[in-house]
Amino acid sequence: MKDFSYELAAAPAFADGERWHLTADTAADPRKAHQLVVAAARDIWHVVMAWTDEPDAYRVHFVVFEASHWGDAGAFEIESVDADTSEDTTRDLGRAAWVAHGTVKWDGCVDYANEPTDRCYAHCCGMHAFVNRAQAWRLVYHLAARLMPSNYEIDGGGVTEVLGA
Repeated sequence: MKDFSYELAAAPAFADGERWHLTADTAADPRKAHQLVVAAARDIWHVVMAWTDEPDAYRVHFVVFEASHWGDAGAFEIESVDADTSEDTTRDLGRAAWVAHGTVKWDGCVDYANEPTDRCYAHCCGMHAFVNRAQAWRLVYHLAARLMPSNYEIDGGGVTEVLGA
């Protein structure tokens, strides 16, 4: 697999009372995160939000999004969760359609769900998109190691954070 880089993006600003659309699917709620990062990997067209819910965490929660568009200065847009067409995009991760979510545990095991089947089957447009989705899993594990360094050890495996971006 090819190496790729990512940039840290601004963490979402969850307004008081704002509904996080994954709450029904998982007990994890990024609005209550102890530590949260958003990594945007333009090379593979994916954005990953990862967080811990306690200090010295033994697991990291994550949500994987597929970017629909990259704008100037690294700004990304993702299809809205309530979109009627793929043209309905958002930068609000609280409203963005996800492709996978779950947790990476201290032992490297992952529990996850793919995109909701009430929207459609999991879908990739060709082999290139499928490989990019696989690369997004590398980013999930990289961020897990970054967020729980005292409890987890992983090789960076060609994933590089672009600093100062």
